[in-house]
Order: sequence, then C-alpha cells, then structure tokens
Amino acid sequence: MGKMDNLEFVDLREELEKNHIAWDSPACCSSKESSYSLLRAQMQGTFQFSREGVWIKDSEHDKKCLSLLHLAKQKSCDLVLFPEYCISDQVLWDIVSDEALWPENRKLWVLPCQGMTKDQFQAFIENLSKNNRVFLLDTACTSRRVTFNHFVTVLFYCFLGYQGDASILCLVPQLKTQPMGDQDCLCEQAGMATGSVVFTLEQRLLTLLCADSMNNELTWQRLQEEGLLMSGLTILHPQLNGHPKDQVFSRLRWELFERGTPGVYITCNWAAGTTLSSPECQEAAKTIDLSWSCLYRKHADDIFEKWERNYSLRRNNEAHGLFGAIMKPKRTEVWFSLSHEEALELRIPNLDFNGYGKLSVPDIHAQAHLCYDQGTRNWVEQAAKSETLQQRIDRMSQEHLYLHQNSRAIDNPYRFPLDTTERWEADRFFALALEASPNNILEIDEKENLSAWTLLLNEGEQETAGILLEQLLSLIDILQGELPPQCAPLKAPHSFCYQSAQPGRPSINLQTKEQGALVAYAQTTPQAQQHVKFLRETECCGDEDLLRQFVRVFYYEPRGHKLACVPMLSTEITQGRGTIMKGDITDGGSESDA
Repeated sequence: MGKMDNLEFVDLREELEKNHIAWDSPACCSSKESSYSLLRAQMQGTFQFSREGVWIKDSEHDKKCLSLLHLAKQKSCDLVLFPEYCISDQVLWDIVSDEALWPENRKLWVLPCQGMTKDQFQAFIENLSKNNRVFLLDTACTSRRVTFNHFVTVLFYCFLGYQGDASILCLVPQLKTQPMGDQDCLCEQAGMATGSVVFTLEQRLLTLLCADSMNNELTWQRLQEEGLLMSGLTILHPQLNGHPKDQVFSRLRWELFERGTPGVYITCNWAAGTTLSSPECQEAAKTIDLSWSCLYRKHADDIFEKWERNYSLRRNNEAHGLFGAIMKPKRTEVWFSLSHEEALELRIPNLDFNGYGKLSVPDIHAQAHLCYDQGTRNWVEQAAKSETLQQRIDRMSQEHLYLHQNSRAIDNPYRFPLDTTERWEADRFFALALEASPNNILEIDEKENLSAWTLLLNEGEQETAGILLEQLLSLIDILQGELPPQCAPLKAPHSFCYQSAQPGRPSINLQTKEQGALVAYAQTTPQAQQHVKFLRETECCGDEDLLRQFVRVFYYEPRGHKLACVPMLSTEITQGRGTIMKGDITDGGSESDA
C-alpha cells in the first residue's frame, strides 16, 4: 500500500490475499495475453441531482444495463465499462442474486453507480457483507480518510474469485476522491462523500471517476513512485461530463502523452441528449452535446507513416462506429466514438505482452457496434450508419441555415463530396480542393480538435463547414466560367471525384471524359503558391512535370479580380508547344516565363 498526503494506492491482489481470496489475473491486466476484448457502453439518460444524490428515474435504463451484461457474458468480453452514475443499486442486487449473471473467471466489470444516500449505501454494504456467496472488499469504505456526506459516488469492480475450490462473487467499491465543480453547490460539492483509496490491478490498471482526474495528487510522477508498470499502463476514466475535452479533465492523460512509454487511456461518457436537472433549480436542464468517448494509445516510436498507410484499419473501425486520428508530435492514436447511444465491442492490445511468438503489437480493432432495440429490449449488432456529409447537415437544426443553403446550392456534377458515404474520400477531396481546408486529415491537435471537419461534431467544425462550402462554391463558379487557355480541356463535361494517387499520377478530384486533374481554390496569391508547393511535395513527389500535367490551383489576382492559376502555363505561339503527354491537361502548353 502506497500513501500520498490524502490518497492511498492499494494493490488489489494484496488485499484479496489478506482475505484468503484467490484471483486469476483478468485478461486486461495479464502480460500473458496479447490483447483483450472491451465492451464499452455509451448510454443516454435523464438525470436528476441534488445534495442527496444523482439518479435516473427511467425504469427502462436498468433493463438496458442488464441486457448489456447478459450480452457481455454471451460474448465472453474480458472487460466491461459503463459511464459514471450508470448502475443502480437494483442492478447490483440483480447481479448478486442471479449467479447466471456473474462474470466468468478472468473477466472484469467496472460498474460506476448512481449516487446513493449515505444511509442507503451503508445499508447496501451491510447486506452484501451478510451474503456468504459474495466477498465484499470494503477497504475503500472503511478508510479513516473517507469523508461521508449526504450521498456516495462509488464504482464497483465486479469479478470472480475463489475460496478454496468454491467460486465467489467479488465486489470491490472505490469512492470518488474529488467532487466536480459546482458553483451553485447543488450536488457534488455540497453533498458528495469523498474517499481516499485508488485500487491498482496487477500494477498496470486503475480507474478514475470523472473529476478524480483533477485531483492534484494524481500525477504521472506519483504513479511511478507507487510502483505502477509505466510501460503498458491502462487508465479507465468513466464520466458524466458535458465538457470532456476541457483541459482540467485531460491533464493526466496529457502527462501520459508527454512521456516516452506506451500506455492506454480509455474514457467512457454519456451519449448526446443526456440531460441533468435539479428539482431545486428552475434553470433549464443541462444537456450533453458531445460525448467524446475515446481510446488514447501512446506509442514509444513515431507512428505517422504506419498510420497513413493503414487505411483498411481506419475504414473497418469506422464501419463499427470508431473513428481515428493521431497526435503526431505526441505519438498518440486517438480513437473516438460519435455521440449516439451505442455500445462498442473492441479488441485492445496489451502493451506489455511477454508471450512467445510476438511479431508486433496488434492494433485497436472495433469488432461490433451495438444499439438498443426498444421492441426486443436487447442490444443488437448494427453496422454503424454510413452517413453522407449532406445527411449530417440535414440533421442539424435550422440555426445553421447557411449550411443547409450552401450545401443544397451545389448541383450535379459537383455533388460527390456531399453525397459519398466514404467519409475519408470526402475529407481527402476537401484537403486537395481547398487551400483553407486542413491538409493533413489524419491529425488531431493538442486541444483535441480534429483537422478533418466533416463529422460536424461541434460548433467549431460547423463554422468551418460553412466557410469551406462557400469556397467550394467559388471553385465551382470558376470551373463553370471562362478558364485560362491552358485549362481548356477542363471545360469538357466533368465531375468531382476522388481517386487516390497512382504511379506517375497524383490524386485526382476532377474527372473529364478523357483525363483527370487535381483542381483547387485559394483565396490569395500567397496561399495559392503555398498550396501548389504542398501538392508538389505530397502528391507529385517533387516532380515538376507531374505538377504541370495535372495540377491547377485557381485564385483571383488582387488587382482587377482577374482569374489566375498556378503553376503558370502558356499556349502562346511564341512559346512553342511542349511535348504532349498522356493525361496532360495543358494540351501541350509549356511553362510561362511570367
């Protein structure tokens, strides 16, 4: 047991052994397993809160939780994770009462409970202690540093242990150590009990309940001092959080990103549409708009090239509702879910695998996307909905009328980036076609904002969409108007598309009957020149001939608003004719002296 000023790190195995409980390491904590399966729930709920607790009144919610646990048993999931304040005391009793619902050996369930009153919690603990088929490890509840108040926020680790040859259900409560900010003192700051114990599992896994991540005593340095396995550490972070990207919550994972050792940080939040209201407050209910349930995987080495090549992994994961990007400077993968109610079955690598025959550390794989069926009251596998950009825009409120207007103003043959269900191809199209569109669609910045914007996850991405669709309309107007002579072949019937680069040819985003081209729009001369430079290096591998053959970046000159394009070419007779090459959109025009 390691101690901090007010916080204790407790080795779970040591505590079990003290109580003569045998425990086989869960797959998610075992160096003998190369990977493990995770079932993560992102549920929607209607909460009420006060100084007396946090609860969900909808009776259907318990059915959802139990149905998902039955499915976890059926699928033999190694780790099950629910968001904060999810599990009622009734669900816990249902688990205790039904041996068929107990997790199997080497499985671990992380069950964050709804806020119980102090009396309710203590009665619950006392009743569990009297059940001879249940072992309750109450270390976290009896610590002298527990500050009891009106209600208790607690998670239960739930797993199978053994007393001799007899199996026994083990329940290990861990109290929240840090209240959430609450300026009106209507809930956690005024009423929540706080604990002092954080359990560590096999020195490689721990769980933080939402605001626990803000506890100043929880630092990367202190975790090292407590003897945790820093290479391959897994941190679980269930939340009820309307601002999951806020830096006060991300501090600890940023410390992970800054280190050179690999690790996994898994967050689990509530779905969009989840509301929180207080009977004591007349204000409108608070609503979660962005879930941002993520898996952060820190690598020891640079991963950009592998990530850029691994399109099949990203495409497969997106088909199951898991989207990916990288923090290139931090060597960190970020896999995130959309904000719908869903559950994902995932396969996660054990980063400290010591088994024989290891060739490489496996990737994070999404294996199933699950939705709750109201008719059957079961979670069923469904392919993640393949939406077009236009469909995502259409789902938005009329507050974003300009988005609706701009998108619907785009007609055939220019509908491709709005109507394709291949989101990655749409992102690639915009990255090529618009200088103002982020060039590297695979990245996420230090504030966890995506370079790609077409998912329209938040207000920032929606504002970007409005700006870039206006620029796309400008490019369309150019293509429909009078083009410079060297671009004459582009006047033929054409359409927007995306074709990835091939040997001897860059990526293509405009197709005519005879050939393809890479066309783009920039707002200023310097921006046009910069974009051409970027396309020369990334799409043409520095080959000037390929650049001249295929690439046209349009812009308007500041004086006279005259249309121009780069690279500059001329078809004047005094220039002679260049060699006509197959696919040459200049029709043999040569580089201008201008």
